[in-house]
Amino acid sequence: MASAKITRWLTLGANIGVLIGIVLVLVELDQNRDMMRAQTRNELAMGIIDLLQTPASNAQLADVLYRAQAGEPLTPAESFQFKMRTNALFRYWENVHYQYRVGLYDDVEFARQREAWKASVSNSRLGQQYWCQVRLYYSPEFMAELDGLMPGTCTKEPTPMDKEIVIELANKYTAAWNNQVPANVAAFFAEGATLYVNGSAATGRDAITEVAHSFMTGFPDMELLMDKLDIQADKAIFHWTFIGTNSGPDGTGNKVHFSGFEEWTIGDDGLIAQSNGNFDNDEYQHQLAHGIK
Repeated sequence: MASAKITRWLTLGANIGVLIGIVLVLVELDQNRDMMRAQTRNELAMGIIDLLQTPASNAQLADVLYRAQAGEPLTPAESFQFKMRTNALFRYWENVHYQYRVGLYDDVEFARQREAWKASVSNSRLGQQYWCQVRLYYSPEFMAELDGLMPGTCTKEPTPMDKEIVIELANKYTAAWNNQVPANVAAFFAEGATLYVNGSAATGRDAITEVAHSFMTGFPDMELLMDKLDIQADKAIFHWTFIGTNSGPDGTGNKVHFSGFEEWTIGDDGLIAQSNGNFDNDEYQHQLAHGIK
């Protein structure tokens, strides 16, 4: 009888010991989970700190990001740099979104994150365009989240431009240059439009008039040829060749013959809202100094 009672007490003690062990294991697991959560949060925080600090310590990258946000044209190398940095930012956001879904962020914290994302994409036209290009490479959950912050951006189709109207615009624009009346060239641009010449911006008709005037006075016999016109859904690319003699004030007297293009964004009013013009400046400067080869 006494032996049975001792056995029962021993069994009870053993069971209590097992329960205590299980509780201790659960406590340890909970502590480990909290530690892992803290480490993950720290890694996330360090990730965004690195992303934010890089432009602060890299003047060249800061300049690229500033001009991209302002809607200014980027060189191919700068465009690649912008896309890689933006992709890193999207991947960081995707990780935050995943951590929220598994409980690392509470609703209030994540709502603040979403507001920061919305502000970032709202202020970057190039960022929105890049997202539309790469969105299918992200998780469906994150893609839906970011799409919701800029509804319709990646689904709306651009309004096709009337081909005949754009061709007529290009022909008249070419004639305006050859008629050598600077203000007539500027008249093809909307009020507040910007003409970029190798990245240098002239905003407004007065500034665009000055750009046209500088070429016309520098090359009194100038001739602009329209080589071809590429018309796309939401833009047109005007390819041209410039011929003339630099016989204007302080001119070199040398002839030039160089080609380039303008990428036009056409507004609803049928005028050029923005033109990104590019040509080989090194070759142009060489011809100014030494003439045509």
